Amino acid sequence: MENVELSVNLHKFDKNLLKNVTRSSIGDHACCFMTERNELCVADNFKDIKIIELAEYLNDNIVQVKYLSFWHCVFVGTENSFIITDLKTSKTVNLQTPTNNITYLSWNPNETCLIVVDKLEHIFALNFQVVITNECPKFKFITLRKAHLNDPVPNSVYVGWGSHNTQFKGSKKIQEQTVIENPQEYSFPKVSWRGNGEQFVINFWRESKRFLKVFDSNLNPLYQSDVYPNLLPITSFKGQGNFIACASEYNEFNKIVIFEKNCLVKSEFLAKHIKGKIKDLQYHPDLHILSIFSECTENIGYLSVYLYSNGHWYLKQQLNYTHDKQLISFYWTNCYDKNYCNLIVLTSVDIEQHFFKLIFDRSLESGLIASIDGDKINFTNISEQIIPPPMSSFVLSFDEIVNRVIFNDGALNTCHIILSNNSIKSYLIKNCHLEEFAEGSSLFSSLNNAFKHSSDSISLYSKEISINNASYNFSLDTNNDLIVDGNIICNNVYSMIIFRNYLLFTHASSKLYCIRLNLKNISASKWDLKNFYSREVEQGAKILSITNTFDIVLILPRGNLETITCRLIAIDIIEKLLEANRWDETVKEMRKQRLNWNLLIDLNPERFCNHIDKFIEAASTISVLNSIVSEFSSENCLKTMYSECLNSEKGFSDIDKKQVISKILDKIITLNPIKNLISVVMLQIKHFSLKSALYSVCQVYQIGDMEICKKSVNQILLHHHVKDVVNESYCLYNLGFLSFIYTCCSEDPRVFEPEIEQLKDLDEIHLRFKMNELGKKFSTATKYLVRCSNYDSIFIRSFITKHVTQHIAYQSLTPKHANFKLASELFATFLSMRSKHNEAGFVLERAGLLQESLNHYQKALNWQRLLILFQNLNLDQDSRKDILLNVANNLVSQKRLEEAVIIYEYYCDERNKAIEVLTQERKFLQAMALAKKYNYKEVIENVIIPSIITYREDLLDRITELGDKFSEYSARLQSLREKKIYKLKQRGLEVDGFIDNDDLHSEYGSIISRDSSLRSSSSSLGSTQSSRNRRKQEKKKIDLREGGVFEDIALIRQLYLLIVDIFGCGQEVKDISSILTDEESFGYAKLLNEKLKNIQDQVILEIPKIWCDTFLNANESPEPDVLGIIQNRSELDIQFRSPPSSELLTRNWSTLIFS
Repeated sequence: MENVELSVNLHKFDKNLLKNVTRSSIGDHACCFMTERNELCVADNFKDIKIIELAEYLNDNIVQVKYLSFWHCVFVGTENSFIITDLKTSKTVNLQTPTNNITYLSWNPNETCLIVVDKLEHIFALNFQVVITNECPKFKFITLRKAHLNDPVPNSVYVGWGSHNTQFKGSKKIQEQTVIENPQEYSFPKVSWRGNGEQFVINFWRESKRFLKVFDSNLNPLYQSDVYPNLLPITSFKGQGNFIACASEYNEFNKIVIFEKNCLVKSEFLAKHIKGKIKDLQYHPDLHILSIFSECTENIGYLSVYLYSNGHWYLKQQLNYTHDKQLISFYWTNCYDKNYCNLIVLTSVDIEQHFFKLIFDRSLESGLIASIDGDKINFTNISEQIIPPPMSSFVLSFDEIVNRVIFNDGALNTCHIILSNNSIKSYLIKNCHLEEFAEGSSLFSSLNNAFKHSSDSISLYSKEISINNASYNFSLDTNNDLIVDGNIICNNVYSMIIFRNYLLFTHASSKLYCIRLNLKNISASKWDLKNFYSREVEQGAKILSITNTFDIVLILPRGNLETITCRLIAIDIIEKLLEANRWDETVKEMRKQRLNWNLLIDLNPERFCNHIDKFIEAASTISVLNSIVSEFSSENCLKTMYSECLNSEKGFSDIDKKQVISKILDKIITLNPIKNLISVVMLQIKHFSLKSALYSVCQVYQIGDMEICKKSVNQILLHHHVKDVVNESYCLYNLGFLSFIYTCCSEDPRVFEPEIEQLKDLDEIHLRFKMNELGKKFSTATKYLVRCSNYDSIFIRSFITKHVTQHIAYQSLTPKHANFKLASELFATFLSMRSKHNEAGFVLERAGLLQESLNHYQKALNWQRLLILFQNLNLDQDSRKDILLNVANNLVSQKRLEEAVIIYEYYCDERNKAIEVLTQERKFLQAMALAKKYNYKEVIENVIIPSIITYREDLLDRITELGDKFSEYSARLQSLREKKIYKLKQRGLEVDGFIDNDDLHSEYGSIISRDSSLRSSSSSLGSTQSSRNRRKQEKKKIDLREGGVFEDIALIRQLYLLIVDIFGCGQEVKDISSILTDEESFGYAKLLNEKLKNIQDQVILEIPKIWCDTFLNANESPEPDVLGIIQNRSELDIQFRSPPSSELLTRNWSTLIFS
């Protein structure tokens, strides 16, 4: 349904040059032609003409002139010579031909192969070669193969496709009249290439008839056509595809015949609007467009442009040429665009650049779509009915070919039709019908009613709209860029349309996007399409129109129509209907659009709560209401399934959706709980509980409406398993309703009826226990079991332990109940098994079980609580001491020294034990203070001071060992790096000297690639190895043996740990130095401080060498000085890739006393 909008760019030259053109050639960016005076004229970029004299090189008739755009030269082929002119240097060379008496020449699309046909119908394939030199390029032809036009084609094998006569015939045509066959005059063969250069077709003459023969590029004949009546010489092989277009005479008309590449007829159509005899035709290299040039006896020419769609060839444009301005040749350039094409026409006056835009002529106000087809226009009223082309709602016919339709949507809705004779007809659109209100007049006097165009920047669609009193221009250019006021905001847009306050466009990602036109969206410099609404469409689909009901009509690449909807627009429609309080229309529209019913609430919960009555009334029937409420969910659909449709200018309500559901439920129950029972049940199932839904059914069951109860139970069974429904029914304590549920669940009466009979004679508490037990509600059953007198303590203990309901039993009873102690014992055991001994002791103490409570407090090491219990239990002193000593020993093992010392000192009279514990744990100051408190001088001299001296000596040895190891490892690391750098430099010298070395791809060759895993970690290795191999690999990374693969990073890791230990010794040195004040101890303390300070100074000096800038930056570089340092860095844990933090390297332990 696309039409063609034409704009033209004219390039005028000296009229005398174009009067006597003998041969011509047009390329994508240049045009060249020969004059009768053998002058070669070249118009580069179709502007200034450059004239080159070729008279001295031309001795016979010219067969072809060809502009070779890739080589920027002109080829002139005569009957016996080849002439090439380089346009840069204006130098001409004459090359030898493979044969004489050449009749036809044809270049392949890549300009690398030349097909030569001579008078004897020999065919030559020549390879064209160009050698670039400083002075002038050298050209030469090399003969590749030779063939003859009479070479036989191979027999085709048709497997599974019927006979030869049924191949690719298309639909059977019924000929209305007999074709009069006219003998065809002899003319030389014509050649046309396929776009990929793999095949070409030759149209040749035999016995007053013409045939087609297809060859491959190696001159192997592939296919030949049968006799076709009155076939003409002109032929065009489609650039992309398998079609070959030819022309034939069909009595007084012209016919266009489309062959497959196997030379069988694919389709044909009568070109009744083509006047005169067809002289030439050309396929567009990419699109389904065919241009046909015909000429009458009065030297009046017609260039007709046909567009193929929906199995029909539409005549979209017809350009007229008079005897004062005759058409010489024309050429389609490939713009690689589905919406835009360019036709270059060389006339006897100028060069015309015709820019064709494939557009949809539509009126969004009236819904009319116009499709031009020769002298008639097919109008389709999209707003009333979607009619697939080539059918239409109505047709307007004219005396001349129609070239353009223009709709003017405004206060006066009009349609203007431009004819090929430059006249215009205007119509008024009323109720989707056209009324002519102006006589035809020559309003368009320009060439072929085309609009003047002076640049290659063409807008395929443009519209200006006003937003907040500001104007914005939206356009779509030939690069498929969506532009707003000159700024490109989206790429790869196939088609677009602005409808009211929405922008819709189809994208190369096979999606349709819809965007609200507001300031926030328009002001964005570049759109992130992820933030906008989209839906999938077919690849290449374009927007044709939008109906009054907001249905979007797409035209697909095959030409057929498809109607889709847009959720974003539909939601906005619903919002407007709800704002207008039109609930009946809202429900109907939502059912039509199949929108989620949660929109009614989520768009505005407050509004919905205020109009619940109208909502229920709009539902009209119970079934509709049931379907609506069944879809209500706790989630906000505008945040989930419709998140792309959310209007960012509107926020969300703070109302909890469950509150809204509760109000709906209350309203439905208030109106008619029995009639609306299914709706009530659906809401309770989804938003409350299964038990509440069954309770509602049970209430109606007691009233006696069994039919609605059964429907409701069936609805429940759609959402819950039978076992769950039956179990919940037990908890309602209604044996009649339980029997009804069993029946609805199609259970066997022989199974459930005896069970129900046994329950009838039980008392209330016993009955509730048994029903909860049968309903698998063991927590609730426990509450009744501990109050039931029918069971002994053994059964109660077994039931509670089996179902782990100790907490429920304990919470259900008061201390005065007979089973409280039993429940407390069970709960305390439950807590103790989970190491909650304090809580267990409290539970038992509350129940009066003091001895049992004492055991749990002892396990909890709660010695304060034990002291309180000792008074209530009247335990003797020895028993108390044993318990407390056991607790104190356990406190020591848990490093709770202060509490243990208190127990030893004050409650167990074990002061020596307290001093011993403090000394063993190196709490020397506290130990000495405690010893002096009780005047234990011998303990100080024989125990504490020797321990201090021993620890001091051990600390000095440890610091010395750490310093020695650090010096050793840092020296090893520096030496290892120097060796690696040296090896890498040697390998570089070997490569530069071409020395063969099989070890070039060793471990060093992959340093950069391995280090690049900084961004992706080293998990790729582990993904291909077993866990055992990974463990081995990790061990290698910490192996400090010399010569290891990961020796460097193992050293760095160990140095990091040594540094942390060295600086961690500071506080220990500070503490031990200030305990003893004698001269010997002071000297030893000073030695400790100086030793540690010297080692730490050495460490600080070495850190920049270990973690140098090259290692820290890890920039990928082929330099050996870098590779030798950063190798294996990516295998090192992130923690060790940088030195310890300054917080770990503090030296606040140092004091002035020992400095």
